[in-house]
Amino acid sequence: MEEVSTEALMNVVVDVEKLGDEIIADRYSIIDMDRIRNKNREALSAIRKPSELMKKEEHVWMNIGDLFIRTSKDQLGAILDEDQKYLDNEINKLRDNLKPKVAKMNTALGKPEVKGFDLQRLSKEEMDAVRQAMG
Repeated sequence: MEEVSTEALMNVVVDVEKLGDEIIADRYSIIDMDRIRNKNREALSAIRKPSELMKKEEHVWMNIGDLFIRTSKDQLGAILDEDQKYLDNEINKLRDNLKPKVAKMNTALGKPEVKGFDLQRLSKEEMDAVRQAMG
């Protein structure tokens, strides 16, 4: 049987731990960004379908950190839409980078490659084409 040096074994363990930490950090980042995205979606819904009280108001209050700003509904909607696009892009980047990290960690651990794990989601255009084909 082939002898594995302690140093080589430690290097593998350190690499696996680093990858594991990166994977966990990325997953927590995705969760945090998703929470923000959901709050933004709630705010967008509230200003686009206002209640009786909000119909009278042209301006709304917005909280950014410890700062309250009064702005128009249209401007707030534009800010939130831009923030949603940014969050969507960042979440997608993290998700796309997560798959190779998990595959690399599994390889380092000697686990077999997970079949179907590297599947890519359909784009909006592809989904539209599928819907048209389905009727």
